Amino acid sequence: MNLLDYRSAVKDGLTAGLPSLRAVEAFGGRVDSRELQRMLAAAPAAHVAVLGVNPATQLRGGAVALSVDTAVFLTTASRPGTPRDAAALTLLDALLRLIPESDWGLDSDVQPPTGIRAQNLYGAEIDKKGLALWAVTWRQQIFVGGTDEALLDAFVTFHADYDMGDTVNTPEPSDDVSLPQ
Repeated sequence: MNLLDYRSAVKDGLTAGLPSLRAVEAFGGRVDSRELQRMLAAAPAAHVAVLGVNPATQLRGGAVALSVDTAVFLTTASRPGTPRDAAALTLLDALLRLIPESDWGLDSDVQPPTGIRAQNLYGAEIDKKGLALWAVTWRQQIFVGGTDEALLDAFVTFHADYDMGDTVNTPEPSDDVSLPQ
């Protein structure tokens, strides 16, 4: 697994877990004023971003554990009969129920999310665009690279044939070693 796979898995998990969204998109990073118009067109939507990666820990088998800071930016727009702030709170509630135990379908490649936090990003510029915008962030440890030793078959018997050179009519020696389990 890698960071791109992780972000895609979060995106797929949100797509499945929040079917009322019009769009779930991979997102490059933080929200700025130029993104707001595009976000309005997609609303209600979730925009998934990897905001940072904290120091890696080297593990056995060449794997590395990364602590990934992840964000989902939720956007809603007012629709007939549903004010944007009410729609945002409804989506936020559903998202906050989805995140805590999610492994995003990656099973043993991730640990449960920690430090889940939601922040209302309302401001005058966002209000002028007709949006409600929330940022939901968390940290999740993921394992990249290496070999998952749990998936390997048990190493029970070692067999070796030894090449002794040009020996005619002489059997080549070999060894079979059974290892304790």
